[in-house]
Amino acid sequence: MGSLYSILKSLDRASTRNYSRSNIWEITVSHEGLNKYRIIRGKDKSVVEQKADAQLAVWDKRWQRK
Repeated sequence: MGSLYSILKSLDRASTRNYSRSNIWEITVSHEGLNKYRIIRGKDKSVVEQKADAQLAVWDKRWQRK
């Protein structure tokens, strides 16, 4: 992936939160070039991370086509 993807991925990892009482994980992903963001939540940390990675990959692919 491009450098923008790597930068966003590392920044988004820092915004991972765990709501301890309800065991809900949250990652906020964003793409400045496309002016998009999404909050991804779920009960399983690895699933939330996979969904975040997939979303960033889709946005990165779209950005490369521009």
